[in-house]
Amino acid sequence: MNSAVATHVADTVARRTGVPVSAVLTAPDLIRLTPAGYSEQESFVVEIRTAWRNAEAVFIPGAFARPLIQRMSEASIESRIAFAALAAEATKQSRLTFRINGSDTVPADYEKWPKEWKTFDLTLRKHGLVFEELAPKDAAAILAGISAMLFAMAVTLIGVDAVDADDSAHEGASTEQISKRYERRAVNREICIALKGRRCWCCDMDFGTVYGPDADGFIEVHHKVPVSGMGPGYLVHPVRDLFPVCSNCHSVIHLAQPPLDPDALRLRIRPSTSV
Repeated sequence: MNSAVATHVADTVARRTGVPVSAVLTAPDLIRLTPAGYSEQESFVVEIRTAWRNAEAVFIPGAFARPLIQRMSEASIESRIAFAALAAEATKQSRLTFRINGSDTVPADYEKWPKEWKTFDLTLRKHGLVFEELAPKDAAAILAGISAMLFAMAVTLIGVDAVDADDSAHEGASTEQISKRYERRAVNREICIALKGRRCWCCDMDFGTVYGPDADGFIEVHHKVPVSGMGPGYLVHPVRDLFPVCSNCHSVIHLAQPPLDPDALRLRIRPSTSV
């Protein structure tokens, strides 16, 4: 790894989670990521490590991050559902270690998670890599992918506002600087796609199937509550508020005022489909 890889990883994490991070290359096989503007001791670090034929991203709470762990233990049921969805997506290509109080914990059994958390361990590990045979951009993409996913999982339980430098940075806030910096809470997009997939929620169209490899994985995300109508205290939740839609359906949704409900359009297009 080198400084260019560290920069690429930090940029990817920021773009996909909406949380700016600082990246430091501390050794040829180690990158440390922290939420920008926050002390490692009071927040957390994500370490990216490489070894023979594997790479891993590890969540490490700071020495004085007990309030952070407490906040994670109090995550809402919707946040836990979102975490479980991200975990399921992550384990398609990586090995996940998730422990609470030192015991292996099943992400999908979120109703059975312990009430009191003393420790929280989260690691994503990707095996079967031969870095010497990978092009630099491919190796950087792999490291960025596991790092962004792990960061998104952690932020989902913490709550994005817990690592924002500006308490007014709610989704839909009118401040231009905040809007550009956090990109409408990019982590919510990751959660929405993990929960509902990359096919259009309304018409079931897949961009990759229709337009080829260049469009594979592309999808737009619709806010059920228009961003322009959100008050400064409105907090979007991807479980109930966000839907993956193709460009055509997205346009049709916004032809009406107020916009059509995505479930209503789905039933109009595919009457036999349950919602």
